[in-house]
Amino acid sequence: MDITQYTKELATQYAEENNCTAWDINNGLCADFAADLISKLGGYNDSIFELSGDMFFNFRDVEFAKENWGLITETEYGVWSDKMLDLYGCPPINIHNLKDELAHVWVFCDGKHYDAETPEGVTNWFQLPFFQRYWNILN
Repeated sequence: MDITQYTKELATQYAEENNCTAWDINNGLCADFAADLISKLGGYNDSIFELSGDMFFNFRDVEFAKENWGLITETEYGVWSDKMLDLYGCPPINIHNLKDELAHVWVFCDGKHYDAETPEGVTNWFQLPFFQRYWNILN
């Protein structure tokens, strides 16, 4: 079975157990979903792991980010990790306009990003529907 099938099955299981939709999973159960999906895929390794929005943008503990992230881009509202943006891509927004946390966790597997709404995966994290909705609000 491949990651797309595992993601679909897990999303269906979560929806049935929690009486919710894939949107709901991504807006409250995403960390558990990502961990369970990684477990179904055989566990963490160099090509399967979770990513989260706070690995890219931090406004809660800016001093920590400044001390530990290396190169950063500072904005009025927080800091972006230049390393993460270089590795995984920069979203199609003016990053200086972001005023809120990127509260989402998803799975990165073999070069693609997956969550409950995106069982086929996308090439760039910022293409996940969770973020697309947010970018639409900003634009």
